[in-house]
Amino acid sequence: MEDAVEPDGVIIADGWERTRLVTVANGELPGPPIIVYKGQEVIVFVENNLEGRETTIHWHGLDQRGTPWMDGVPYINQCPINGLQRFKYRFIADEAGTFWWHSHIGSQRSDGLYGALIVKEREEDVENQHIMIVQEWNHDGDADHIRENFGANFDGRERWSGFQTLDNLNMGPFRAHSVLINGRARFSDDNVTIDTPLTRFMVEEGEVYRFRVITAAAYYPLRISVDNHLIELIATDGKNIKTQPCDSFIIYPGQRFDFLLHANQEPDIYWIRALLAVKPFSRAPLGEAILKYKGAPGRYPRTSRICTAGCNMANCPYDYKSYQPYPNTSCISMNKFRGGAGLPSTPQYEAGNFRQFFLNFGILQGSATVNGRVFKSPTVNIYTQPKDVTDPCDEVCTDDEVVCRCFHVIKFPGGAVVQIVLTNLVGSTEGSFQEPHPIHIHGHQFHVVKIGFPTYNETSGEIITATPDIVCKHCDGSVDRNCREPQWADSSWTRNLPGIPERPPMMVHVGFLTFS
Repeated sequence: MEDAVEPDGVIIADGWERTRLVTVANGELPGPPIIVYKGQEVIVFVENNLEGRETTIHWHGLDQRGTPWMDGVPYINQCPINGLQRFKYRFIADEAGTFWWHSHIGSQRSDGLYGALIVKEREEDVENQHIMIVQEWNHDGDADHIRENFGANFDGRERWSGFQTLDNLNMGPFRAHSVLINGRARFSDDNVTIDTPLTRFMVEEGEVYRFRVITAAAYYPLRISVDNHLIELIATDGKNIKTQPCDSFIIYPGQRFDFLLHANQEPDIYWIRALLAVKPFSRAPLGEAILKYKGAPGRYPRTSRICTAGCNMANCPYDYKSYQPYPNTSCISMNKFRGGAGLPSTPQYEAGNFRQFFLNFGILQGSATVNGRVFKSPTVNIYTQPKDVTDPCDEVCTDDEVVCRCFHVIKFPGGAVVQIVLTNLVGSTEGSFQEPHPIHIHGHQFHVVKIGFPTYNETSGEIITATPDIVCKHCDGSVDRNCREPQWADSSWTRNLPGIPERPPMMVHVGFLTFS
């Protein structure tokens, strides 16, 4: 065709026939990668051409030591960048690792405003590297649209039952029609697959490659695998871990994994798979990319991924003893990971210099809450006018029928040893369990020191009871059904958590999780 357009100049996504609103940087999905060396100063000019819409950019995973006003959180770290305005971000990339940048306003991230931020060492063990960004994709509306219709569970004009987690909890109404890998996918429906170009990762036989995997997903976990190739996880969220071999791994919204791939198979083309890790399996969309050996013929692979025995999946969200959601696949949960070389030792309890906080996340009366409180943004700049901040969460918020709305702040002295316990226990005292929540902390690094799992039905995989390590009760001892003030069942755990590994990983997850 004389009028054919090169695919690299078009935002293809999954090839769906109707138009889909996107918000992108420099006309690209994903946006352009930013690759720098550790210690370099990074200067990025952002020009907002969204008339009537604000934006900011968050540099996900960077601590922003000395430059917190460059973190990109609107109304907390900076004023938003108004339409047709420019803003200069300037900071030091002081940590090597796999990071990413994305909008921190509304649904702009899920609409495509994101990209990789790679901070490299001057000398790296593996020079051959690929960047892979995965994201679930919806044809009908963005995250704002889904939120406005929360609970309606529509796919276009048709009702649908929604997805469930691997341990059979509801995952909400967000309909993922496909999974993009570096902005591309093939949409399949009613046994018809749209023949759109896919992302290709070129390799050469005998070489070793470092894949930097980033998920820009808005909602769902994804299971990553490469047909006929073993994966060796070496880093997560920008931090080295002890090498963890696996056949596949699960990655959650905002998370990053680095893995090594040895190009030691017959020179051919192989599927790279990003499967939505949800139930029912029959409706979970599959994202595809191509691993192509140099000189291998063919357009699409003919390989398959079938586990007959001995397969394992890393970073599982559950701790089953015998039940296997995926046949012949054992689980390596995150608490089995260990930190790699160069990580600092775990902070220890220090009398007089120790602070502990419990944060229980959940949906109450249709609003996202932490300890029963809905976050209310400040009306002034908290850096320049800290004494003028209004609506602090000073009042006691214990009424089960009332949701408090306030400016929720955790205070502790500089240099303190801080232990934070994240829980997801709203309704758990009545046998009701809410959907999982990805949690992300800005400006700090931490050690994951303990994870608590619920009890399971080992036949069906369903949750029976919440973790026994945490209790939900009011000060008078009565049951707190919304778990606004969770606490240890064994009060001695404040000073001495049992079972802490010598070198725990530094990463974040969901559920009952304790980090220092």
